[in-house]
Amino acid sequence: MKWNPVARNNRLIVIAAGFLFLVIFLLAVFAPKILIVEVPSTIPAEQRSLATRALDLARIGCLDQPIEQLLTRAVSIKEVNGDEQTQSSISATVQSYSFFAIPRKTISIEDGAITCHASAELGK
Repeated sequence: MKWNPVARNNRLIVIAAGFLFLVIFLLAVFAPKILIVEVPSTIPAEQRSLATRALDLARIGCLDQPIEQLLTRAVSIKEVNGDEQTQSSISATVQSYSFFAIPRKTISIEDGAITCHASAELGK
C-alpha cells in the first residue's frame, strides 16, 4: 500500500475537528455549573436560608418543565428580602443561565407569587 499524505492530513483534520467540537460542547454544558454560584457571598449569612428557599420556589415555579430543565444549566440568586423566621414573605430575584452561562430567565418572587421573564424582555 502506497503512503498517501492527503488522506493522512484529512484524517488529522477530522480528528482535530472532533476534538474541538468535544471541547466546545463540554464548555457549553459545564461552564455555567463551574462559574455561577447559586448563593453568592454578597447575600448576608442571615438570609442564606431565604435564598435557598427562593431558589427552590424558582425551580418549582418556572423551571419545572423538561425542556426548561434541559436548557437551564445553572441558577443564581441576585437579591433576597424577607422574614427569616416565617419564610412566608419572600421577595427575591433569581437568574437562570443556559449554555455558555448565557442569562436565560429572570424569575421574580413576591410573597409567594412567582413571575418568569425572558432575559431579553428586561432590556425593553
